[in-house]
Amino acid sequence: MIRWVDNFYADSMYHYQKIMMNIWQSTNTSWVGQFDSNILPVYAFYDWVKYYAYVPGSGNAGTDNNFIQLWEDNFDFYDTARWTKATHTWNGNNADFIHDNVVFQSGYMILCLTTPSNTGYSGDPLSIEENNVPLAFSLGNAYPNPFNNNVVLPISLEEPGKVHFSIYDIQGHLINSGVNKFLDRGRNNIRWNGTDQNGKSVSAGTYFLKVKNEDVSKTKKIVYLK
Repeated sequence: MIRWVDNFYADSMYHYQKIMMNIWQSTNTSWVGQFDSNILPVYAFYDWVKYYAYVPGSGNAGTDNNFIQLWEDNFDFYDTARWTKATHTWNGNNADFIHDNVVFQSGYMILCLTTPSNTGYSGDPLSIEENNVPLAFSLGNAYPNPFNNNVVLPISLEEPGKVHFSIYDIQGHLINSGVNKFLDRGRNNIRWNGTDQNGKSVSAGTYFLKVKNEDVSKTKKIVYLK
């Protein structure tokens, strides 16, 4: 729970609150001990965030069902309408927040603590974890990409089942809610013709095709040309 809201302590649960996530190195050695730069880089992984409103007596989640979920972000891409990358520090923090050290990859937001000359995410524990866990489906590379008529996304299923696909723009706005499709085991194709929910052609630009079932969510970036 975040207690500080716009220069005062929150006196109730009705005030809006900002979600802040960071990774940093304190200069207070009596608190954290002597820092060893040889451990760098280190990373913090965020899988998802859910945001709830306090609606006592009319909710469906949380303590006494007094909360209701407003949104969820699975970090399939950087939603600039929801998040801002910081570029600051404070007294007692020996790290500067920079854009390069916030990375979105494989459905995770990765916060990086690095040296100034080696920024960003240079590890790959995500793929190691995925190799140990059977995935319900896998996505191939979209083609043609960029495209100007139709784009095809290959999808391979370990078992037959229902999947849902949808289209988002680079700002994270839902463009086409897509459809639920029952696909056979093995290789299948998902197609998109560059139209929105109402069948109108979208503007040229970068889009994200999100595919999910009950267990797995994956996203592919595609570029639409006119």
